[in-house]
Amino acid sequence: MPHRKSNGGSKGNGREEVQYPRDFDWKEVGDRIRQRRLALGIKQQQLADASGMTQSGLFRVETGQTNPQLASLQRIASALHCSVRELFCGRSELDPRFASAFQRMKYVIESADDAAIQTLENGLTAAELLLERSCRRDMLSLIGQGQGARRPADDLLEMRRAQGNGRRGPNERAAHSRRNGHQVHL
Repeated sequence: MPHRKSNGGSKGNGREEVQYPRDFDWKEVGDRIRQRRLALGIKQQQLADASGMTQSGLFRVETGQTNPQLASLQRIASALHCSVRELFCGRSELDPRFASAFQRMKYVIESADDAAIQTLENGLTAAELLLERSCRRDMLSLIGQGQGARRPADDLLEMRRAQGNGRRGPNERAAHSRRNGHQVHL
């Protein structure tokens, strides 16, 4: 979110200056170029030659000391067998592992169907909870307290209770009873 800062400059116009959080750094692009180059076993001089640059110019790009022109980035990406998008974002939208999911999410969002979009939102929330749970479990195992980690179903139930009125349906009551060792009658 942008931050507003009062501009009490010499003109005294009282306008606020909008400051946006830093979300891009050329060093990130340079790091991705270097990582990809090393993964392919290409020396800096070889990549510089293949992309029509000097070795010192490529060094400045990799360290974020200079902002390369788009044409230079296109030549570097071509030599690294990737897209400029991948150098900027870290992932190619065309990555076959994600292309189908991106297209499906785009279709749902562009449909403007409220129910479909809400279902997508719920799915993303559940996926985020699973990732958080995984990170939490990894942290617990690092400190030697890996016992008693929660299951994904526990997090999902907790989320549904927080969003709803807190009442359990018959399946949730049965799951709760089974977890607590009670006999279940549906």
